[in-house]
Amino acid sequence: MMILITGATGNVGSEVVRELHQQRQDDVTVLKASRHVDEAEQDKRPFDFADRSTYAPAVAGIDYLFLIRPPAVAGVKEVFRPLLDEAVRAGVKGVVYSSVYGAENSKLLPHHGIEQAVEDSGLPHYFLRPTYFMQNLTTTLYNQVKTGHVELPTNRAVFNWIDVRDIGAAAARLLLDFPNHPEAREGITLATYENLDYYRVAKRSQGSPLAFTYRDVSLPTFIAHRLRAGDSAGYAAAVAGIHFIQRFQKPVMARTDWRRLIGRDPGTLADFFARASSH
Repeated sequence: MMILITGATGNVGSEVVRELHQQRQDDVTVLKASRHVDEAEQDKRPFDFADRSTYAPAVAGIDYLFLIRPPAVAGVKEVFRPLLDEAVRAGVKGVVYSSVYGAENSKLLPHHGIEQAVEDSGLPHYFLRPTYFMQNLTTTLYNQVKTGHVELPTNRAVFNWIDVRDIGAAAARLLLDFPNHPEAREGITLATYENLDYYRVAKRSQGSPLAFTYRDVSLPTFIAHRLRAGDSAGYAAAVAGIHFIQRFQKPVMARTDWRRLIGRDPGTLADFFARASSH
């Protein structure tokens, strides 16, 4: 069995690769789709979302595909439909697509169109719809976290916090189990039991290397502060939008059957902060 992982160096993709190697089966080959491939790197396939000529070679001989949307890529017609067409031609047997929470109901999200493109391709598939990443504290918001102070335009909005490791574990399990479910067509919400606002998460961070205090600010204040800190206008607006819109969302009530999906309970924020202390 050959599995191709797109976004293999990203937050989610790297965890999928790690989990696949941990759950290693003798007949499974894991390949990472990459724009930069050295001849000695036999675990990589040349691939670039922006270059259609790489699509067919990348999926040739692949059995199962892990698909994720890089933040800068949104074109469903220009990118994802052609890629999926090549996957069908290559005989790919199934796709696990890492989508986002609520994508099935929101046509405003590019993930909605990508899910539709997967559906239209006719390929068996699983859609993983995770909530808010704990790792946002070590990636998107890390420039703030490392100062010991985070400010966002959330107005006490509640987020459902999920460890990216659990997303990787779920994706790996489904990819490896695809042969047992050759006609799979399922959307799976990935939610945990921790619905918390940033004030409460800040309290839980105390005593760890990621410890921070939190202050709610207005949308214009947030953008102005981030521009002064050196962030680009596009980046500041994107981060602001993700957090501001959460003011108007209801708390996530979904409960994922984690023990059935990955054989254990999901990681907690306490686990996440403890792991940061061990590095």
